[in-house]
Amino acid sequence: MKWLHAEYQLNNPPRRPLWFTPAAFIGRLMMNTSDMTVQHFSLSVPTDKPLNVDLEWLTGPNEDRDMEVTITYLPKMRLFTEKTDAVDVSWLEEITLDEALVILQKELYRFKKVEYHNFTEAYFRGSSEKMPVHTIVLWGVLDDQSC
Repeated sequence: MKWLHAEYQLNNPPRRPLWFTPAAFIGRLMMNTSDMTVQHFSLSVPTDKPLNVDLEWLTGPNEDRDMEVTITYLPKMRLFTEKTDAVDVSWLEEITLDEALVILQKELYRFKKVEYHNFTEAYFRGSSEKMPVHTIVLWGVLDDQSC
């Protein structure tokens, strides 16, 4: 499994720059280690969140004053090989793609190592365990990399 962050500058001078920053690229790369051939490759921008791309552009010469920003949804951006030999591979041990993603997210985002609950569940759990409840109010999600 691969996780990649990239930023693209789409305009070149004399035009003002436009920066296109997808939330992330997540994908899989499988190689035959004996002959180093690529057996499977896929890379795509995740579409499971309502916002997944950041756009920034200049409307004038001053970067501090003339910067415009928006965060939006990109329905599809994908790069892949047509070769599908990966399906025929017999593994001695494997985990699902979702399990691999959770492991990777816990490495990339430290807050994912903490167990979170909605307020009602946290309140009742805190009451039953006689523990205080710490509440954090966010305008968005912590793992949204589109901004």
